Amino acid sequence: MMQTKDEIQMTTITYERPALITVDRRPNILGIIALMMSSVGGLLALLQSAATPGWLLIPGGFGLALLALNLRRRDTNVPSMAVIASVAGALVALVNLAFGGAA
Repeated sequence: MMQTKDEIQMTTITYERPALITVDRRPNILGIIALMMSSVGGLLALLQSAATPGWLLIPGGFGLALLALNLRRRDTNVPSMAVIASVAGALVALVNLAFGGAA
């Protein structure tokens, strides 16, 4: 009942390492544009005389930020900041609209 060397079959288990996902080191231009639109829109929404362009830039920056977040293999730090800036700008603009603004 003993197996000889010829009968013993050696099996090797191969392990393939998964490919590492690399992030492209180029700047996410769409995210930078979204951050600029959101921050300028938030600042413009504070002024009563320029509230309309501010209200137009805030959702535009939010949409571009969501688009920039979904780009493959790109940095997501700047688009995340743009989403935060657009939400904060909208909240500040709503408070400014509700309670009156700075001249």
